[in-house]
Amino acid sequence: MTRLILTMMIALFGLSEIASAQDLPTARQRGNADFVEVVHVKYKPGMSGTAGMYWFRYFNPASNKAGTPTPDILHMQTGDWDAILFFNRGKSMARFDWPVHADDEKWWAALADLNGGAEAARKIMADYTAMIARETQSISHRHLQ
Repeated sequence: MTRLILTMMIALFGLSEIASAQDLPTARQRGNADFVEVVHVKYKPGMSGTAGMYWFRYFNPASNKAGTPTPDILHMQTGDWDAILFFNRGKSMARFDWPVHADDEKWWAALADLNGGAEAARKIMADYTAMIARETQSISHRHLQ
């Protein structure tokens, strides 16, 4: 009798586990969203205007030539940051698996082509980077309508 009760309990418990497994989350991709890389930048004193000029003189033209998106840039009036840059990174986080993404490679090639070669492109980036006191990056997503 005890064996029968024990067998019935195991059977009932096992069936309830199968039933509750159907209510568990299942794998799925996030739909209808774009991923955005958000970069907060604090420039060294007096460098904010020069840094902004680099975006319009060098970086945006390289993006246009490479066919890569330019960031949306907010110039902050208050708070700790001078600028916040929003880079639309598309419908997937897969881009972040690459230390140098194909779009980055195209962008660097365009920057070099527009400015006299690889050494000039590296110098432009080094000069821009030298203007930055600190920065922070995060990844977000926005739901599309």
